[in-house]
Amino acid sequence: MESLYDCNEIRDFEIKIFASGNCKCFVPMSFMKTNQKLCVIYHTDGYQKLDLSQFQNPYEILNLIEKMVLCVKEAQNHLILHTRYYLTENYIYLDQDMSVMKIIFIPSKENEEKPNFSEKMVHFLEEMKFENVRCSEYINLVIHKLEKFNLSMGALLNYLSELKREIHLCGWE
Repeated sequence: MESLYDCNEIRDFEIKIFASGNCKCFVPMSFMKTNQKLCVIYHTDGYQKLDLSQFQNPYEILNLIEKMVLCVKEAQNHLILHTRYYLTENYIYLDQDMSVMKIIFIPSKENEEKPNFSEKMVHFLEEMKFENVRCSEYINLVIHKLEKFNLSMGALLNYLSELKREIHLCGWE
């Protein structure tokens, strides 16, 4: 997969971080500069786009959300803030075992409103549609908690763990 960007859309230090491969939460990328444009090649071999129909119970869904939050947190540890890229179902990739998650870095526009972490997560979760009613109920619980309390990444991870324990104890996994 390839994309063309203006040279200033992805910052120089971000290119160095992505090219080094040190930030494992993003799909590996290669870069080529040509005619004031930056060509980004996303190496998605061995990964598949997120397909929510593969997840049949709330435990799997909450585990997926937990992996995504951990990816966002790892990116932040490498100075790639969540406000710098889009987070949608189309930009989430999983390996064949669905155990490793990667995000495709699509830079957000400079002039766009930058949502805080809770708002970004709410927007992402609202896009998720499930046939399983119990999955939808748990997603709605997470959305409600994010909207009401503006949770940090750590607080969201704790809440997801609580819900996963509840699901385990109820035998719904």
